[in-house]
Amino acid sequence: MSRLLWIACAFILGTRCGPAISAEPKEVGVVLMHGWGLQQSPPPGRMYPHRKNDALANALRQEGFHVIQEEMPWGPNRLIDASIDAAMTEIDGQVEKLRALGAKKMVIAGHSMGTPMALAYAARRDGVAGVIGLAPGHHPELQPAMYPDFFPKQVAKAKAAIAAGKGDEQTRFTAAQCCVFYQDFWTTPRIYLSYFDPDGPGTMAGNAAKVKAGVPVLFVFGKRDVIFKLLEDVKQSYADYVPGRLPANPLHRRVILDADHGQVPGQSIRDVLQWLKDLP
Repeated sequence: MSRLLWIACAFILGTRCGPAISAEPKEVGVVLMHGWGLQQSPPPGRMYPHRKNDALANALRQEGFHVIQEEMPWGPNRLIDASIDAAMTEIDGQVEKLRALGAKKMVIAGHSMGTPMALAYAARRDGVAGVIGLAPGHHPELQPAMYPDFFPKQVAKAKAAIAAGKGDEQTRFTAAQCCVFYQDFWTTPRIYLSYFDPDGPGTMAGNAAKVKAGVPVLFVFGKRDVIFKLLEDVKQSYADYVPGRLPANPLHRRVILDADHGQVPGQSIRDVLQWLKDLP
């Protein structure tokens, strides 16, 4: 069965119609990024940001894929300590590490907030073989409507600080943690806006629309993810919102699992493996 027929069958019937394997695992490197790293009840000492992704990462390694997991600027021990531009440079370094291991095709993957950052990388860099978005989170373009009581004030505070010449001073901000509770953190107004400005470079919709033509994207959603209801409340369809903004590509795929936000990476293993093996 041809690859296009297999993808079409998966889209139309929601089933797997047989493998169309073309990518050798040892040739594929995966940068696997965590989500927004705050925890409601953080343990003492240094926190581990990759717990929700580890089962997937281990399964990929067992199949022969090269996987790298490093803490990103939005992790629990960093809390937005570097801008999106700096994060892209960090991913460059991870890609080079994968090349040194023998990887020739680079896939950028992310859970939750890692998804728009993976999309941002595919929008800014050449040579990305594919993107994987797991339970996509972080929609600053929608947060003024989602959180009208606090989010616009946070953005206004950051912009006012920059206008007053204080854009690089440490400032306390508040953000929603996986949509259900709020958390304070410290960063500079300039760095904060690089992720949270509704019109800035950190938006989910903006980064999806700018992904370079020809880059296939796999999205995996959990139907029990609280983000479904959040987007519904602002008149958006979570499962369609981001995929509908990508440049057309017959190798894009969308999967919806019976999972909540945090369970998606662990339950996506079979779909991710098949999609990776089908990369052109």
